[in-house]
Amino acid sequence: MYAPALQDGGAAARPDWQSSYVAFVAKLVADYATPTLPVFLAYGPITAAYEDPVKNIVANLTAAGVRAYALDLTLPHGMTGCFNHPSAADNVEIAAKAKPQVAAVLGW
Repeated sequence: MYAPALQDGGAAARPDWQSSYVAFVAKLVADYATPTLPVFLAYGPITAAYEDPVKNIVANLTAAGVRAYALDLTLPHGMTGCFNHPSAADNVEIAAKAKPQVAAVLGW
């Protein structure tokens, strides 16, 4: 059985990993001197297992003054490409799901 949360990055649920991620993104925003830079942190499409860690990281970044947004790229079906990865058709769906979320933030 495929267990992405364990095989592909179970560390994302650990508080120390999340605080390191928050520090990394905050440093990027500070180093580029762009406090208004929107930062999108995605979860999905292969698994929604990272939704809670991503939303927690976004909340911590937002509290630190970073314009951070969770980007939900989950789809209502499994991936149809090789080894549970997105196919070309899946990528079209993913882009269609991402576009309105990004557009709402960027004012497109």
